[in-house]
Amino acid sequence: MAQKISQATSAYGIDISDRFSGQVENPKHRAKYDPKHVNGITRFPGCPPRGFLPEKSL
Repeated sequence: MAQKISQATSAYGIDISDRFSGQVENPKHRAKYDPKHVNGITRFPGCPPRGFLPEKSL
């Protein structure tokens, strides 16, 4: 389910910088969320941890 939460709001909610959040979302950067970040994201309504995992293995 898509959420209408700004990048800055989500970064604040999971206690990371806007810059790091931008790097994670940019495919040219190697930065990735770790399990602690994903757990923080799940505090937002409608964002279950399972939503971050592929249905089939890559």
